[in-house]
Amino acid sequence: MKLKTLTLLSSALLCASTLLSCSTDDSPVPEKEIEKGQEGFQTEPEEATPYESIMLDAPQRKANEATTNFSYSLLRESFKQAQQRNCSPNVFISPLGVSNILTMLANGANEETLKEITDVLGADLNQLNSFYTLMADALPKADNQVTFSVANSVWINNGFHPSELYMDLLKSRFDAESFITNINTAEAKDAINQWCSDKTNAMIPEFLKRPLERCAMFLANAMYFDGKWTDPFDPENNTFEPFEGSNKEVEMMHGNVGIHYSGLSGGELVSILYGNGTYSLNIYLPSEGVSIDQALESSDSYLRPARSGSCILTMPKFSFSYEEDTMDDILKRLGINLLFNDGKSLSKIANNLYCSFIKQATALEVSEAGAKAAAVTGAGMLESCGEPSFEPAIPEVKVDRPFIFSITENSNGIVIFAGVMVTL
Repeated sequence: MKLKTLTLLSSALLCASTLLSCSTDDSPVPEKEIEKGQEGFQTEPEEATPYESIMLDAPQRKANEATTNFSYSLLRESFKQAQQRNCSPNVFISPLGVSNILTMLANGANEETLKEITDVLGADLNQLNSFYTLMADALPKADNQVTFSVANSVWINNGFHPSELYMDLLKSRFDAESFITNINTAEAKDAINQWCSDKTNAMIPEFLKRPLERCAMFLANAMYFDGKWTDPFDPENNTFEPFEGSNKEVEMMHGNVGIHYSGLSGGELVSILYGNGTYSLNIYLPSEGVSIDQALESSDSYLRPARSGSCILTMPKFSFSYEEDTMDDILKRLGINLLFNDGKSLSKIANNLYCSFIKQATALEVSEAGAKAAAVTGAGMLESCGEPSFEPAIPEVKVDRPFIFSITENSNGIVIFAGVMVTL
């Protein structure tokens, strides 16, 4: 695989590598220049493409079902961790980003570590590779009224020599850009952050807060989503109303077109469609008296899109960013331990290599026109010294209390983003 070399002056600032290193935006030199409008940031399509299901073969269907189940587990554990740490009660993650990074790592894992990862993700490596190769190609093309981009990169420390077979696989399966540099420096941190900012249209400008420490390799996955509602909300209809758990009134939007509805046991599910209907923002509003904790444990339907029905909707306009400084504990609770603890867990990349951390940062903006969302998931590596039911016709749904939400591709229910909104 052809590798691009970055020449960076090093001034070795070190950061605890188990803390996820992260920082601002400066200048990576990507293999491909982003031309104006190439990723849809500055151009808008003139004619909408018709809605078409993304066709999955049997192995890809298996991987999709498995990673959807993983999405529920990851959201539950992320919410529990946020509560335990007494940080913001709101959570926003990209399950697709985490499983994408885990699949990239799985390709370099030894037999025991590979088994742990595939057991947690619920599909074998061939199924996962086939699924993520398809997703990177199909999701951005599914609706030309929606900008959706997926990008991967690998950053290699000077003097470190990963397996050529592994590097070729990252390029062929994940279209990963490759950089060789002194990655444990402030300059490299800035270059990585610039790459993250470029790939998320500046929604994640500072992924690494400080330089990496002792890292041999760093993997990054970036996702950017910008969708206009099929039927936008009219700002003139906005009102300010109470939201349970908040000490101030919040701006509410009102609409009843381009919205699907399903009543579920324990709550209501609303899907607001984007563009040609390929994608939707899904809001699960637990019934009065049902807590978010109870709702998260109660079923596996709240991240799926509602398929039919309609409603009169009142929902908040909101935006926030979220950062999971380390997903290690979450993934360990789900069953992935050797990846972080075994000094040779990534021996198919290089001897004595293991994952020192996985972290994710996300951002979301929901407005009358549509929604924008972005996620960056990163993994640092060190060398060791050693179906919903159909309900009534036109219900009225007022989202004025905590809710669970997601952004999905609708033909297969692929969960791209998921979150919990407790306070505004």
